[in-house]
Amino acid sequence: MKNLKVYALVTQFIFQLLILGVLGWFIGYRIDPDGVLKGILAVVGVVIGVIAFIIQLVKMVGVKDGE
Repeated sequence: MKNLKVYALVTQFIFQLLILGVLGWFIGYRIDPDGVLKGILAVVGVVIGVIAFIIQLVKMVGVKDGE
């Protein structure tokens, strides 16, 4: 059961990075197709995904300690 939770968390992390990065790139492309905004927003999306993963990881470890 523990391996399943870790697998689900890692899979969710990968998809978060991909989706938020692509979403940031798409929004940046729609706003300024010739500028660097699409790259900046893609990096911001990836950073938000990493922060969300860290928060979920801390919550998962906290729940494990509380059992």
